[in-house]
Amino acid sequence: MPTKFTKTFIDSIVSTAKDQLVWDSGIAGFGLKTTPTGRKVFVLQHHRSGRKTPARRYTIGAYGQLTLDQARKEAIRLNGKIASGVDPAETRKAQARAAVSLRQFSERYMSEYAVPHKKTSSVQEDRRNLDNHILPALGSKALGKITRGDISKLHHALRKTPIAANRVIALFVTMMNLAERWELRPDGSNPCRHIQRYKEVARERFLSGEELGRLGKVLAQVEGEKTHGPFIIALFRLLIFTGSRLSEVRLLKWEYVDLKERRLNLPDSKTGKKVITLNAPAVAVLDQLPRIEGNPYVCCGNRAGRPLRTVHNAWRHIRGLAKLDDVRIHDLRHSFASVAAGSGMGLPIIGSLLGHRQAETTKRYSHLHQDPLREASEVIAQRIKDAMEPEGVKADVVPLKTQRRGGGGQG
Repeated sequence: MPTKFTKTFIDSIVSTAKDQLVWDSGIAGFGLKTTPTGRKVFVLQHHRSGRKTPARRYTIGAYGQLTLDQARKEAIRLNGKIASGVDPAETRKAQARAAVSLRQFSERYMSEYAVPHKKTSSVQEDRRNLDNHILPALGSKALGKITRGDISKLHHALRKTPIAANRVIALFVTMMNLAERWELRPDGSNPCRHIQRYKEVARERFLSGEELGRLGKVLAQVEGEKTHGPFIIALFRLLIFTGSRLSEVRLLKWEYVDLKERRLNLPDSKTGKKVITLNAPAVAVLDQLPRIEGNPYVCCGNRAGRPLRTVHNAWRHIRGLAKLDDVRIHDLRHSFASVAAGSGMGLPIIGSLLGHRQAETTKRYSHLHQDPLREASEVIAQRIKDAMEPEGVKADVVPLKTQRRGGGGQG
């Protein structure tokens, strides 16, 4: 039942195990909440004008920081705003949004969302995109004032690297959706809507047999000269022989290695739990590697108990010696798949070896798979033709020349 608020009445309220709410009889919606800890807070409860919605409660301030007279005057002022159609809660949210910069929000995004919910490699990619692209362009801008024009301008500035540009937009989409969920932007205000992504052309670089030979020779050379440690050499050989991702080998632990069954049992990877089949060359690499006491990793780093930290400098040196300057570490995985496809193995088998979660991912190798199919088709058709023709009438068949892809031959 509403009661006329006085200082004596407020001071007399004793806290209980649950929040208590009492209402003032003099001002509509003006109340006091007392928490179990004894904290007393002035509140104003109201319904949004013209809407049949649940009552909204607005915190005016804590008793002690505000006197009763100050809280009463603020309640009267806010009721006047509400009567004119202004929602004080939305006004406060707008002010909070205006005070938060994108740089400040990005730190909250990383700590409260990216780190707890994403894989380490994805967290690192988010940090790179923030530091290299997003924050230099928009870091100081208020989160609530970022517009579609701002995002579109940044996307356009990255047009020469379309994949990177699209990844920046994808990160922005996630961050702005979270900003809405955390009530730092209005619902439905994501500024990335209607921004058209650039067409992405997957980079395909496969090592030829001759290039694999050069790489193998250089690995043997630096191994003999001890230019790089055994774990660096072993890592690159395992990548070549298994088609694994860099993180899968760099972070591989001996407890995941089953040499008896010839497989790696990864508890987690980019696509989740995964089994990698070990072939004889890969088993030989693992057999020859020393195990460092106290270090659970297959490819040990310089720090005790830790894996190799970085291998990119070593790779740049090795690929330079092999004259493969355009080859990335990930291209070793592509090369494994290209050899499989060129050997006539089916795409489902290749996808399974690589641990692809979706068949679409493996289809990039389908054009490599066509050469053995074409050769098989020629053999089959020739035998059928021979069977169909009477004895003595068979004509010589001139084999088709295989035309190089991208050549200018006439059809």
